[in-house]
Amino acid sequence: LDGMTELRSLVAQAIQAQPDFYTAAFLDGKEPDAYCNWIQREDSWGGGVELSILSQHFGIEICSINVQDLRVDRFNEGSSTRCIVVYSGIHYDAIAISPSEPPHTKADLPAELDIKQFDAADPLLLEAARELCMSPSKIPSSSTSPIPVIDFSSFTNAPSEPSSRDQEAVAAKIHEAFRSVGFVYLTNHGVPKEKVEECFMWSERFFALPQDVKMLAPHPPGGAHHRGYSGLGQEKVSQNVFDGAEIKKLREVPDVKESFESGNVDDKTQPNIWLPENRLPGFRDFAESFFIDCAALVHRVLSSIALGLGLPATFFERSHAHDLFQLRLLHYPPVSTSLLRSGARDRIAAHSDFGTITLLFQDDVGGLEVEDPHALDTFRGVTPVQGAVLVNVADLMMRWSNDVLRSTVHRVGAPPTVGDDGEGEGKERVTRARYSIPFFATADSDAAIDCLEGCWSEERPKRYERCTAGEYVQMRMKALY
Repeated sequence: LDGMTELRSLVAQAIQAQPDFYTAAFLDGKEPDAYCNWIQREDSWGGGVELSILSQHFGIEICSINVQDLRVDRFNEGSSTRCIVVYSGIHYDAIAISPSEPPHTKADLPAELDIKQFDAADPLLLEAARELCMSPSKIPSSSTSPIPVIDFSSFTNAPSEPSSRDQEAVAAKIHEAFRSVGFVYLTNHGVPKEKVEECFMWSERFFALPQDVKMLAPHPPGGAHHRGYSGLGQEKVSQNVFDGAEIKKLREVPDVKESFESGNVDDKTQPNIWLPENRLPGFRDFAESFFIDCAALVHRVLSSIALGLGLPATFFERSHAHDLFQLRLLHYPPVSTSLLRSGARDRIAAHSDFGTITLLFQDDVGGLEVEDPHALDTFRGVTPVQGAVLVNVADLMMRWSNDVLRSTVHRVGAPPTVGDDGEGEGKERVTRARYSIPFFATADSDAAIDCLEGCWSEERPKRYERCTAGEYVQMRMKALY
């Protein structure tokens, strides 16, 4: 057994051995047998229950520090040995003392030398760990955010075949992030910083145009042809809602956003819809160039995913040969926070993406939230990371991997506000304008989406029927417009 499988099995055995103690009230509402089946799945991740059981099994005190409020939860308190983990709201990371060479400014020795078990009688280490959590600039990024941050330079600076040891190590980290959270931040991703900044500049210029000018490149009715400009409230994002009456009901709460979609210039099934060139000179040329940069990054990320799944680095190339991708510019204009929090308006409602993967470049406003895999319907804010691209698994990749990789539900809520200076009781607060640039990658329309070898077995049967990428995407698109 590998380490994770063995730990899951230990948890299940402990619960089964004490059914009177581990009741549904203790197990997040699940009956013991159902919980045991759930925790032994590769895509399930535990929390306090598991920390409690494992601390007792190994005879060690586990201290969990919540970075949101610095609360310390102690499991198996009184043991002579202690380990410390940091909980971001979604992800746990172990605190370690990392030996280093003089002048001791960075951890430059192998990770195998890290010290992760400490004397439980030493109060200084626990206090030092709490102080670390109070200093955002000193905490590893994967601990301050529910989303791990990974250096992608080994894929940016080297060919995908043959894969290097560095690439395989990075692929393993990305695989773990996609299994546990479904999202990852990549730094050194290869899309020039200057071009990302320029794309935001073009986005602001486009959405600042008069409405009648933007409507010279209108999104066609329905979702079959997903190109051009969509005004406020035109699109309504939903999750697994396909009934016409239910969709109509959802549209009573409009999404306060506007968007512009473009794609591959060679995609004859989805021709682009552009403004007349004299209305925004240079916009089309830049968007077509930026599409190429993002498409190249998609293929590098797909190589890393393939390696993480134990497949050849080029495995997904054939199914993505036509680059049927979509560049989207999004603008969320200022809106009253009371309307958002009361449910009278949405930014983007909770949903999963339905392609293969999504890239996201975002400004510093914030507002993106991802669902906590340990607590359904609980969403955690995602802090933008300067210079990084956010990447998430989408539904087709989740189906391909038989849920090994997680297509996590996410939404855009109310970001930090302006007008909250503490003066004037009842003063209305308004969100800042937000801009983001998602790049949606999907497989070629005729690509078969069926469970990959190695992702299913008798113990883990196939969870989805075979379909084509085109069939699934069109089914989801019909619910949007």
